[in-house]
Amino acid sequence: MTVKWLDTLTDPEPVFAVMRQLREKADRLLVESRACLPRFGEVAIGGAHMDGLMRGEGLCKFLHELSKGLTPQCAAESAKAEAALYANNWNKRASYHVQRWPHGADALIDDAMRAILTSAK
Repeated sequence: MTVKWLDTLTDPEPVFAVMRQLREKADRLLVESRACLPRFGEVAIGGAHMDGLMRGEGLCKFLHELSKGLTPQCAAESAKAEAALYANNWNKRASYHVQRWPHGADALIDDAMRAILTSAK
């Protein structure tokens, strides 16, 4: 039987509070991303919607991995890989002139990890 990281905490409520705040932030990023999408029949200009999508989905992945029991460090690595996948898939298309940086969500995920670790103390 594996021990989940959240189960090792004596008082997980501060961590849960930070997780709720991070989820709200992820939801805001995803809403902002959708607002940048072209409407039906419009032509997309650039890839501004990808930044919010990459960051929001990366943060959601981080929280999902934490809820599954991974340590914050492992959850952050998994989330960074997920966010980079969005950028790499976008960058594969030769028709796009604007490329996205695969590590664009790393700082946000690192900040989230630090907030979780700080709240766990």
